[in-house]
Amino acid sequence: MENDKELVLLLGEEFAERYELLGDLGSGSFGRVIKARQRTTGQLVAIKILRLAPLRRGSEGSGRVERFRRELRLCSELSHPNIVRLIDSGTATDGSLYAVLEFVPGMTLRDVLDAEQKLSVRETMHLMTQVLDALSCAHTRGVVHRDLK
Repeated sequence: MENDKELVLLLGEEFAERYELLGDLGSGSFGRVIKARQRTTGQLVAIKILRLAPLRRGSEGSGRVERFRRELRLCSELSHPNIVRLIDSGTATDGSLYAVLEFVPGMTLRDVLDAEQKLSVRETMHLMTQVLDALSCAHTRGVVHRDLK
């Protein structure tokens, strides 16, 4: 999985001996998120896979690994209806770290804004109430999130 092309080639195949990769959900500097199906239960999940390439560059890579592991620890401590649940985590056969998260179907905020151009005050208040409630839950556990999605 050293580059994104390798991961795309894996779609439809098995990952970590228990997940079938179904499609890309997104990517960033930290890694990729793939939609998958847990083979034994049929449950749809989102698998976040840490990029391997930075791991081969010494301290930058080890910093990313530690941040990823810290994110997993913190995520496992949070329980809230507006925060995705951590289901599993581990190390793949190629050495990459991954986290399996609850898959939440639906549109992204960007999709909604592209379709509707803007939200009403009522819709905005409803959405932000949910976001702020989730952030409050995280803050009471000492988590300050830098990258909301």
